[in-house]
Amino acid sequence: ALQIHARMAAIELSSPKSAVAKVHVPFLFPDPSNHHLDLTVSRSVVEGLLTTFLQENISEEFQGSLLSRHLPLPKDVPSLFSSILTELLEQSEQMPTSIDHILVVGGASRIPL
Repeated sequence: ALQIHARMAAIELSSPKSAVAKVHVPFLFPDPSNHHLDLTVSRSVVEGLLTTFLQENISEEFQGSLLSRHLPLPKDVPSLFSSILTELLEQSEQMPTSIDHILVVGGASRIPL
């Protein structure tokens, strides 16, 4: 149940109209005086957590395989995308002007960044 509500909050935060998401999970805790989870999550908190995760994990994991060797290690999501796209262009021997659109698919494309 918690995972479903977390996904719903992420989807809500992916909307440009929503800066906060309310999470209510009934009967999550065994304590009868307080057994519901009620909290509000802001987009800035999620962005901060994702940036921290990126800085600690993804840069090291991708280094040498997907990241451009000509750019500094990414510190945030936009610089991660730039580095990956630069490496893809270099490997495919394409110029940025040859790309008309970029389609981002999957769960990560809904991340509110």
